[in-house]
Amino acid sequence: MRGSAFCPAHVTGFFGVEECESAADTGSVGAGFSVLRGVTTNVEDAGQDMVQAGMAQHVLEEFRRATGVRTPVHVSHEMGVPAGYGLGSSGALALSTLYALDMALETRIPKERLAMMAHVSEVRRSTGLGDVLAAYHGGFEIRVRAGGPGRGMIRRLEAGNPAVVIACLSPLSTKDFLRDRMGMMNGMGSRMVAELDRDPDTGTFQRLSMEFARKAGTITPQMEAAAGALERAGYPCGVAMLGGTIFSMVPREEAGGVTEALRPYGPMLTGIDEAGARAV
Repeated sequence: MRGSAFCPAHVTGFFGVEECESAADTGSVGAGFSVLRGVTTNVEDAGQDMVQAGMAQHVLEEFRRATGVRTPVHVSHEMGVPAGYGLGSSGALALSTLYALDMALETRIPKERLAMMAHVSEVRRSTGLGDVLAAYHGGFEIRVRAGGPGRGMIRRLEAGNPAVVIACLSPLSTKDFLRDRMGMMNGMGSRMVAELDRDPDTGTFQRLSMEFARKAGTITPQMEAAAGALERAGYPCGVAMLGGTIFSMVPREEAGGVTEALRPYGPMLTGIDEAGARAV
């Protein structure tokens, strides 16, 4: 009995929070993109449960409540992105775990329902608001209606096939940020969604992302230095919300120049994942 699933990491460039009575409808509008790096989760039967504390344990318990299946399992993860840097790792871990459990235990739960379980877990644990909806679909997107899969809605945007260069500089607690600064984001995020909808390209997206992060006060001096290096070299950049991470989306022939500009910051090269979360 084995199951494996992959969920792409996700970068949000800007957002606005919408809180509702139900966790299923709570979420964020905004814009972002899924990347080819992410979280792969493997599940196999075991003599007793072996699962990490935190999100993986939480979604395992939710899965058992939903299905009544209590087979002991060993749950392991291959992390393709670091946690705490605005790359949606907690949502990717939650969704890949649920997909892998469903595959291993042959419960045949609709994928949308599993994705909603992951979204609700993120909302209740204050680890994210829109990453699960976006990573469920994949691609470069505007989240036009908040909520989990089946409630929220995205609009896919055409990005071509750009290189994405990411530099993770300093971690940020999503829970602390959402508690302390959430109110100031909403009007600005909604305005930027409308502006990107009028001019839906990667250049507009990255410009708005930098504006959002600077006005939100999330850019550290190190991040400003990295952004400045890109701007002086003539490349666009944005900030992953919420985390101390700079990114640049450019034509593939320019990836080498971006990587060189960000070399002091340990960049990683990837691309956009168009497929979204899936069993593997």
